[in-house]
Order: sequence, then structure tokens, then C-alpha cells
Amino acid sequence: VKENFIDPWVIALDNIGNNITTNVIRTTNVNTDVVGTYTARYSITDAFNFTKVVDRTIIVQDTTKPVITPKSSPYLHQVNTAFDATQIINWSDNYNTKAQMTPTFVTSVNPNIIGTYFVVYNLKDESNNIANQLTLQVKVTDLIAPTINVANNPLYVEVNETFSENDVTVSDNYWPTSALFRSQTGNVRIDSIGTYYITYSVTDGSGNVNTFVRTVIVRDTKAPVITLIGGQTINLVRWSTFVDPGVQILDNYNTDAQIRKNLTVTSNLPLNANSQYFGNEEGLYTVQYRVKDLSNNTSKVVIRTVNVIANVTSIEDAINANNILSIYPNPNNGIVKLKMYENTLNDVTVKIYNSVGVLAKTLTIKNNDLTEKQIDLSSFASGVYLVQIENADKVYTHKINVIK
Repeated sequence: VKENFIDPWVIALDNIGNNITTNVIRTTNVNTDVVGTYTARYSITDAFNFTKVVDRTIIVQDTTKPVITPKSSPYLHQVNTAFDATQIINWSDNYNTKAQMTPTFVTSVNPNIIGTYFVVYNLKDESNNIANQLTLQVKVTDLIAPTINVANNPLYVEVNETFSENDVTVSDNYWPTSALFRSQTGNVRIDSIGTYYITYSVTDGSGNVNTFVRTVIVRDTKAPVITLIGGQTINLVRWSTFVDPGVQILDNYNTDAQIRKNLTVTSNLPLNANSQYFGNEEGLYTVQYRVKDLSNNTSKVVIRTVNVIANVTSIEDAINANNILSIYPNPNNGIVKLKMYENTLNDVTVKIYNSVGVLAKTLTIKNNDLTEKQIDLSSFASGVYLVQIENADKVYTHKINVIK
């Protein structure tokens, strides 16, 4: 089948022995593409009009063995996955289609246990031609690399602070975690801002390797802190030049010297002819400090209160309001109570300023009024307020803290 048919032909002789084969006429239904039995008919008529007909039987048959070939040898099969022995070979025939033939096989493959197995295949076509037996080695193994799970990538780390790599976990489709070998390379300097890389590597019991490169960014996100030198409230005699006691700057990464150039100082005190802050009017003023580190983190505004006073007998009198009256409770929820200790020669004026020097409340107490007074700050924001008490030529100050 599937081969050219070469007709052996016939020999024709007339009654006197002459060869008249060239006059033979052949008709046939033979089809070499299809197995079957066919007929070839040969006929001849001689010069005397005698006719002879001969039939020949032609059998088209398949005698070629089918062929079994492995897709790979040995065949590597992933452990814990379904195994189909017919999916790892190909088979063909010169006449029958693949669908017309079904291979048979004997196998001991256990797809759930790593090991070496064999599958023995046999195949027969529809003409009963038997293929050469195939014995195929099957290796059940683990072909899948382990998995590295990193929860945070990139990982942001605050400079000069420790960091944890507990968010890195490894797993495998077959091998337990105890059978996985994990290693890493790369160094992170937590004392220096920059971008670093850590390479994690894990190998399972079958030798499958996986790697993961993590980015670690060491950065500075913490703002510097300003600490006042010389106290939060300073009394300044009117017309005097304000001499700033200065501030201390602390940062988690930069030094004071590195960022002091970024310190800004502003005040609502007026400037004199020498462009220096001075006190030209009595009242409360502020000096505000703010600094930015080299990572552009900006500190909170720190405020120093400057109390410009006309005349005081002593620094202690200017600072301590308790010399003349009691202010309570402190801290408070917005209700401030005041009570004079004794009669005074003059009426007492009480002024309350917020942290930026804006007058919030004013109260006048008669010089002989020893009853408890109350100032309501409940409509104002929580924070530190400065109480200024004026009695004749003396000025007293006191801080209160409103917490709601």
C-alpha cells in the first residue's frame, strides 16, 4: 500500500506463434492507496477476429510495522502531577492514522514519589503489523524552583535604625522548608543614606534554584528638633535690642553644623536702624525658629515669647505672676480661675495671649476685689497661653496650658 503498482503484464501469441502482446488491452480498478483486493483484465483480438480475456487478482496490502518514538528519553515528569503514558510518546504508520491505532503499555510509574521508572509500549496497526517494542525510562522528579516571597520591595529603612528581614519567606511545591537551603549576599549600611541591594537565593532538594533581588532604600524621614536655649519666655525692657540666646538643633542623621545654615528665624518684633530686633512697644511678641535638614525634613516651628515691658523692679517680679494672684487649674479645659491674694493700690489688668502673641482675652480686677474670677477660653484651641498681669508699673507673666 502507498507504493506504485508495477504490472508484470501478460504475453499474447497468435495461433501460429506470433507475439501480439502489444495489442493487449488492460482495464483495472486497482487503488494502491487503499488496502483491498482488485482485478486487472487483459483482452486481445487477433487478425482472425478471435478474442481472449484473462483476469488477474491484485491484493494491495500493508506489511510495514508502525513506529513508536518517545518525545524525550529519558522523560522527566514533575512529581505530584497527573501522569499519562500516552502523552509522552508519538506513534505513526505508513497507512493507518494515529487515531486508528491505540498503543498498549505496562508501567509502574508513581507520579507522587520521586524515582526512576519504566514504561513498556506495544502497538499494532489494523493489518496486524506489530511495532518494535519501546521501553521508555521515566524519571519522576521535582522540576519547579522554590518560591521566594518578599512582602516589601523596595524596603524603606530609616537611617540609623535597625530593620528586619522577617518578611522574607521561602516555600517549595514538594520539599519541606527544612530541606531548602537559603543564602543571601549584599550589605546594607543603615548609618548611611542610599540604595542597596540584597540577593536572596534558595535551593531545594532537587537542585532547583531561585533568586530574588531586593532593593533596600535607607532614607531620612525624621524632622530635626529645635530646643530653645535660655527659656521659652524672655522679658525685654522697652527700647532694648533683643539678644537671641540661641537654639540647639538635634537631628537623627545630620549634625548641628551641617544644617544650622538652614535655620530660619523670624519675629514680629520691629527692626531698629541696625536691622536688629528691638522692643519699641510694650506687649507680647514672638520669635519663631524653623530648620530643614539635608533630606528636606522640616522641623516644627518653635516659638519663643518676648515680653516687652516698660519697667520692672526685678527679673523675678517680671517672671512670677504668683506674687500677686493665683491662677488655677493648670492645665485646664478652657476655664481659667483667678483670685487675688490681697488688696493692691491699683486695679489689676489681666491679658491672655496665644502662642503667637495674639491677644485672646482681657480682664480688669478692682484693687480690692478678692473674689474668684473666671476667664472662658473654651472657644479657643488647645495649647499654651501666656497670662500677663499688669499692676501699676509692674508686669507679671505666667503660662497656662489649655487641654480639651
